[in-house]
Amino acid sequence: MKNIYLLLSLLVCFLSSAFAGDVINVQGKNYPVDTVAHYKVGPGSYYTALHLLDASKPLHVFLLEVDASNPYVRFKSVIGVDSTLTCETPSNMAKRKSRAGMTYFAGTNADFFVTQGQVGYPIHGCMADGEIARTPKGSDCLIGFDAKNVPYIGNLTYEGLVSINGESKIIKSVNGSRGDNELILFNNLNGHYTHTNVHGTEVLIELLPNNQWTTNKELSFKVLKQESGKGNMKMGASQAILSGHGTMADFLKKLQVGAEGKLTIAATATGLNQQLEFDALVGGDRFILKNGIVDNNDWAELHPRTAIGHSADKSKTYFCVVDGRGVSAGCTTKQLADIIKSAGATEAINLDGGGSSCLYIKEYGQVNHGSDGRERAVSNGIFAATIAPEDNTITEIKAMRSRLEMPRYGVVSMPTILGYNRYETLIDTNVKGFTLSCSPEMGIINKEGAFVASGEKGGMLKVTYKGIITNIQIELKTEAEIFVRLDSVIVDNRTKYEIEVQSKIGENLMPVLSSALTWTVDNPAICKVEGGILTGLSNGETIITGTLGSFSDKLKVMVEIPSAATIAADDFSAADSWIIGLPSSWTNITKTSVSPSSFRLGYTYKSARGPSIRFSKPLRLYGLPDAVKLVFNPHAIPMTKVIVAIRPADESNSTPVEYTSVKANEENTILIPKSQLSTHPNDLISYPYSLDYIKFMLNGGTSVADTNYTLDINEFSLVYDNWTVGITNPEVISRLKIYPNPAENGIAYVLLENNELNPMSVNVYSQDGQLIRTKAFGIVSGSIQLPVEGLMSGIYLVNIVCGSQMDTVKLTIK
Repeated sequence: MKNIYLLLSLLVCFLSSAFAGDVINVQGKNYPVDTVAHYKVGPGSYYTALHLLDASKPLHVFLLEVDASNPYVRFKSVIGVDSTLTCETPSNMAKRKSRAGMTYFAGTNADFFVTQGQVGYPIHGCMADGEIARTPKGSDCLIGFDAKNVPYIGNLTYEGLVSINGESKIIKSVNGSRGDNELILFNNLNGHYTHTNVHGTEVLIELLPNNQWTTNKELSFKVLKQESGKGNMKMGASQAILSGHGTMADFLKKLQVGAEGKLTIAATATGLNQQLEFDALVGGDRFILKNGIVDNNDWAELHPRTAIGHSADKSKTYFCVVDGRGVSAGCTTKQLADIIKSAGATEAINLDGGGSSCLYIKEYGQVNHGSDGRERAVSNGIFAATIAPEDNTITEIKAMRSRLEMPRYGVVSMPTILGYNRYETLIDTNVKGFTLSCSPEMGIINKEGAFVASGEKGGMLKVTYKGIITNIQIELKTEAEIFVRLDSVIVDNRTKYEIEVQSKIGENLMPVLSSALTWTVDNPAICKVEGGILTGLSNGETIITGTLGSFSDKLKVMVEIPSAATIAADDFSAADSWIIGLPSSWTNITKTSVSPSSFRLGYTYKSARGPSIRFSKPLRLYGLPDAVKLVFNPHAIPMTKVIVAIRPADESNSTPVEYTSVKANEENTILIPKSQLSTHPNDLISYPYSLDYIKFMLNGGTSVADTNYTLDINEFSLVYDNWTVGITNPEVISRLKIYPNPAENGIAYVLLENNELNPMSVNVYSQDGQLIRTKAFGIVSGSIQLPVEGLMSGIYLVNIVCGSQMDTVKLTIK
C-alpha cells in the first residue's frame, strides 16, 4: 500500500510553510528547508517545525519563539512533581501547574539529572517560582528569567547565611547532601522531607508575615520545632528546615521554639557582579552560542538535542528540539547552535537531550517524536505561560499552513484554521464554518466548498469566518508527480468510487482532482472510469492508468459483484475445512452436515476451565459486504456469548464483535454491520475482509458433565443490498414507508406501495445488529403491523425481506 491514511497525509499537507524555499547553513553545509508547521500557539509565540533536507537523512527541527515583551507572557520553570527526587513528563508538568490566570502553553524539558540512586536529582542549579531547588555551582551553565521576563545566560555564585541569637552560620547549600559539620536548608522542592539520616539536628522554620521565599533578600523567620537524632523531618507548605551535622547540629540545638532569625539565599551573576531576582532558573551542560558565535566545546555525536536561548536584545526567547535516533539524523551541539542561531538566537545553552528531548504545545502535547517512542519523565522543564484573562470569543483566525505549494488540479478541501481570542490565546484548533474564495485566475471553489487549483497561476486563497479574514498563499507548480493512493481496490456495480489521486511536493501530500486525469482501462469489459469515477461492470481483474501531464500511475481493479442480496460466506457442509477448537477432555465429537449450508457439532461435556468452541479458517470474504450474518441454534448448551472476529485488509489484528443475548433452544441471528467490522468501513483500503474465528463461550458452572450437547450453525453469510446502519432518512429506501415514525405506544405499520407482495419476513434489529424480533407473513397487501409492541424507547432497524429483495428502514420508538 502506498499510503494507508489519506487523512494523515493531509494533516502534514495543511501545515504552514513560512520557511519554504529557504536554506539553513549548519556547520558549513546548506540544508534546503521544508517547513511543515508554523503557527501561533500563544501571545506573541510561534511554533515552527522544519525538515532540513539531506540526501542521506533529514534533520527534524522543532522551534518555539516567544515574545518576552508581551505583557501576558511569563517564563516558568517546573520541578518534576515539585520534588528534586522525582521525575515527570513535561506535558504533565504543564497541565499540573496550569491554573486560572496562569496557563503553561508551551515549553521543553530542561536539565540533565541523576539516573541512579537519587533518580531525578538535577545535575545543575535550578529554581522554581523564585525558590531554589538545587544550589547552583559557580561553573554551572544556566538560564534564568526574572519577573519581568528578562533572561540571563551565564554562571551564578551562591551564598547562604542564617543569623539568630546574635550568631551567624553559612548555609552550605539548598536541598543538597549534608556533610560533616555542614548546615543545609531544605525546602518543599525537596519533596516535603529532608531525606537525611539520624546523625544530626533539624529545625522547622516558617517565614514571618510579609516575607516570601526568594533569593537575594533578607528573610525573617521563626522556629516551629526542633528534633535531634531522628532525621528525615517533614515540612508543610511554605515551611523549610535547617538541618545540621556536627558543629552545625550543636548550633541548631541552641534554637528555641518561637525564636526569630534572619536568612539570606544569594545568587550573583558572574561577570555582571549583580544579584538577580530570578523567578525561573534551569541548567544545562554547556554554552553553545555566545554573542552570536558558536562555541567550540562540541559534543560531537549525533543525538536528539534540546536547547534554549535568546536574541541579542533579549526580546525573544527560543526553544529548540532536534529529533534523532530514527528518521531524523540527530545533531552535534555545534550543529544545534547553528540551528537555534538561524531562528534568531545569539546566546544559547544545551539542555538534556536523547530520549528526554521534548517540545510541548498545550493543544497537542509532545509535538516532536521522542527517541524512546513515548514522552520521558524528566527532572525539570522550562515553559512559556500566559496570564491573559479567559476569553472564548474568536477575534482572529490563521491557517495552520499559511503558504501552500500546489500541483495543477490540486485540491484544498478543509485547511486547518486556528482561532484566537483578543489576547492571542489559541482557543480553537479546528475552526469550522469558514468559506473559501479565490480569483478566477487561480481556480474554482467547487460545490463541496473546496478550492481546486485549475487556474493558470497562484495567488491568495481567502478564508472567511464570521467576517474575520485570513489568507493562504498558493504557489502553483505547473507539474508535479502524481500517484494513486491505493495499489489495488475491490469494487462492484452497486457503488461508485472516486479514485483518490495524490501529488507530492517536497514531503507534503495533497489530493488531486481525479477528473483532471486521462484514464485508460486495459479491459473495458471489467470496469469503466468516467470523470474520475470508477464503476464495476463484470467480475474480473484489470489495470487502469491515470495520466496528468508527463506523470502517470496505475491501479489494479478487482470487480466482485454479489449474485444476490445475501450469499453464503462459506459452505459449512465441508466441515473438515474448518479448524474446531474444543477442550481436550470432551469426548464423542461428531460433525454432521444437516444441509448444504448448515452444520451440526456434537460432543459429550466434561469439566473444563473457561470452556469454549472455536471455529477458525483462513476465509476471505467476497466483495464489499454491508454486513455479516450468523445464524445458529445452541439447543441446550448454556452459552454466555458469541465472538465473531473479522480482520480488515489494512489491519494486522481482527476486530472482535461480542454478542451476549444468546437464547437456548431456538435459532439466534446475529447481523454485524460493516461499521463494526473496521475502524474506517467506507475506505476501500479495508477490503477484502477475512474471517479470523467464531467463538462460542460456555458457562462451565451450569454445563452438566457426561451430557451430550449439540450446536447447529445454520448460516454464515454476507449481506449486500441496502443494509445500512444509522441511516438518517427514516422514510422510503425504495418502496417502503413506516408510519408513524417515531412510533407511539409501540405501534407502527409498514405501507406497501405495491398492491400485493409475495410471502415476506420482518426482522427487527437493535442498532448493534442483534436480532430482537422476527415475524413471517404470507401474501400481503396494503399495510401490515410491525412486531415492535413492548419494545423499549430507542432506535431500531427494521429489515424486510421479500424473495430476493431486501430493504432496511430506521424506526424510532418513543
